[in-house]
Amino acid sequence: MSSATSAKPSIPKFPRRVDTSAPLTPRGRSRVPSDIDTQTGGSRSSLMRQGSAGRISPSAVCRTRNSSPVIVSQPNETVHHYASGRPLVVIPMPMLDHKVSNSNTAAEVNNNTSDNASIEDIKHQETQSTISYTNSSSTASIGSTLSGEEVSIEQELHQGSSTSDRSINTASSTNSGKPPIAPPSATKKSDTDETKTKKLRKEENTPKLYLSEPPALRDEGWKDADGTAFKVRGAKYLKDKKKQKSQPSTFKLITTDLVQVDKPIFTGLCSHPDERIQKALKREEETGVQELPDFIFAINLVVPGAPRNYHLVMYFGCDDISIIKSTDTPFGRVANKFFFGDSDDFRTSTFKLIPSIVDGNFVVKNAVGSKPAILGKKLKQNYIRTDRFLELICDIGSNPVADSIVKLALGFAKKLAVDMAFVLEGVEEAHLPEQVVGVARIINIDFDKKDGKRLVPQP
Repeated sequence: MSSATSAKPSIPKFPRRVDTSAPLTPRGRSRVPSDIDTQTGGSRSSLMRQGSAGRISPSAVCRTRNSSPVIVSQPNETVHHYASGRPLVVIPMPMLDHKVSNSNTAAEVNNNTSDNASIEDIKHQETQSTISYTNSSSTASIGSTLSGEEVSIEQELHQGSSTSDRSINTASSTNSGKPPIAPPSATKKSDTDETKTKKLRKEENTPKLYLSEPPALRDEGWKDADGTAFKVRGAKYLKDKKKQKSQPSTFKLITTDLVQVDKPIFTGLCSHPDERIQKALKREEETGVQELPDFIFAINLVVPGAPRNYHLVMYFGCDDISIIKSTDTPFGRVANKFFFGDSDDFRTSTFKLIPSIVDGNFVVKNAVGSKPAILGKKLKQNYIRTDRFLELICDIGSNPVADSIVKLALGFAKKLAVDMAFVLEGVEEAHLPEQVVGVARIINIDFDKKDGKRLVPQP
């Protein structure tokens, strides 16, 4: 580096004093002598080591010629130049003379001494402040980050060592001249900012209005069937390919919808503001009393038709959510990932249907069969997921073969009873044996006169 670059600026022969009574206006206000400059390489730390008490005890923050902050003990206190020792009077900014209390706003003062640095004006705001002082050789930062109680800047500065190299709360800036960004851990949210989850209480004999509002499929048209009637993969299926009877279903069928729509609603009925799940959740929020089961698994079959389409929605409820969250059981391990995991691909490759025609035409029995099928391999599936429900939307019209089979079954629907068992397929030893999630029996649906007449508008 050339000598011209490294030379210090000239020092005036006589110190200049500042009129402290002049108003602090954005322009034309009184300023301190120009020989206080951050480009001199260390003047600030030398200035800060001066003071009537021999240590930093800020009652005011003052601004130098280039908007750099200088802390002094008292308003109008005399400080000394780092090189000449001449007295200088700086302009006090007594706004920070008192304790700072909690608020959502922040005032940040940054002093960066790197070459050609642009120093922003001190931003005054009401309550939260971070004051950072950066030396050319080291960083001394003094932060006051507020939570739920008042913090004194003076108390912060008096902790530990009185030297300027002591860092109480580091707050640095990656871009020269920009205010530092405090780390996330340095800011604690106040009670008013925290999201408060209202804990629901369970009460006996709570009216289950979600079963009747809005009207569901008539009771004679659906039934919760026995899960143990279905065979599923056994514990050693990967080795011996043997199946066994399932344990009882973990979910119970609580109600069923069969509704008309002008166009399929692929955002689901559980999220529809005028349908039963959203209405029940709103009542729970208002009353604090739990009405729905702990978790809802809704299977929504989009059935194409003319001139209207249909949604057949089977709502399964689980009264003990720990069953599907536990990782101590084979079913819990696969259920936890299926219901609460982030992978739709896993859900698509795991969801399995086992159909069974209980009563119906021979042609329909042969067409439907009873072989388990991963629906996602042939049909398009969407998922709507929250912490209270998972809705699986299966578009039957997305596959021509499935569309033809369903239309055939609809022609015999008045004399048809079909069981649909839903299983989460186990492809790992840790997920075996399988267990039926739930079974829905759909019985003698009359599209002409009784069923599927309720029209649901688009949300």
